[in-house]
Amino acid sequence: MSKEKCQLLLSLRSNWDDLRGEIVQNPLTCLVFMIILICAFWGSSVGNAALFVAASAAGFFAYRRAKFVEQGMKNTEESRIDERFSRSCAMLGNGKGESVQIGGLISLDNLARKHPGEYKEKVFSVICAFVRTSNENKKSSQEAINIFLKKGTDDSGYFYAGLKAILSGADLKSMNLEDVCLSGADLTGANLTESVFSENSDFNHSNMKKIKMGSVTQIRGNFTNCIFEEAYLQGGKFEGAVLDGANFNKAWLHADTLDNAQSMKDAKIPALVVHDKLEAEHNIQKGENPS
Repeated sequence: MSKEKCQLLLSLRSNWDDLRGEIVQNPLTCLVFMIILICAFWGSSVGNAALFVAASAAGFFAYRRAKFVEQGMKNTEESRIDERFSRSCAMLGNGKGESVQIGGLISLDNLARKHPGEYKEKVFSVICAFVRTSNENKKSSQEAINIFLKKGTDDSGYFYAGLKAILSGADLKSMNLEDVCLSGADLTGANLTESVFSENSDFNHSNMKKIKMGSVTQIRGNFTNCIFEEAYLQGGKFEGAVLDGANFNKAWLHADTLDNAQSMKDAKIPALVVHDKLEAEHNIQKGENPS
C-alpha cells in the first residue's frame, strides 16, 4: 500500500467516531461512503482519489460535530447566565431582608460587568425599577444608589455612563446623593427632601419637574439645563450649585433659595417666590402647591 493511502487511512481512522455517527443517522451517507471505500481499492489513481474524498468527508463531519458540541455548550452557558439573572432579580423582591437584597444587587452588578453587551442595560433598568418601588428597606435603596448610580473609587470611570435612569416618583428622602451620576435622568415627582448632595453630584440635563427638595440646606452639584418646572424647593438652598440654563418656571422657592448658586447663566426664573412659611402654608391649604 502506498504512503499516500496509509496517510489517508490514518486520517479516516482518526475521525471514524464522527463519521460513524453520521452514517448511522443518515442511510444515504452510508451508501455513498461504501461506494467510495470500494473505489478506494479499485485502482491506484481512482483509489487514491476516492480515499481522499472519504478522508475529507470524515474530516468535515468531525468539524460539524465539534461545532454542534460548541453550540450546545454555548446554549448551556447562556441558560446558566439567564438563570443567574432571574435568581438575582428575585432576591430584590418585596419582603426580602436587607442582606438578601444587597446580595442580589452585588450579583446583578457583577453580571452586568462580566456580560455588558447583553446584561448591562437590562440590569440598570431593573435597578431603577427597584429604587422607584423599594420603600420598605431604605438601606437597600441606598446601596443600590451607591453601586449603580455613583462613580467608583478607581479611575475606570462610571461603568453605567450613557444609560438614562428612570426614577420618576422615587422616594429618595434623606438619601446620600453625593457623587451621583444622574445626568439626563427622569426624576419627575421624586422626593429628595433632606437628601445630601456634593459638588460632584451630576444632574446635568435631568428632568426634575414637580420634584420635592424642601429642607435641603445645601443643594450642591451640577444642575445645568435641568427642568425644575413646578418643583417644590421651599426650605432648600442651592449652595455653589451650577444652574446654567435651568428652568424654574412655576417653581416654588424662598426668596433666598438661589442666592448662593455658583452660576445661573441663561437660567429661566419666572418663578412663584414664597417669602415666608405662613404664606406657603396658606397656599398649600388652597391646593396651589404642586403635589
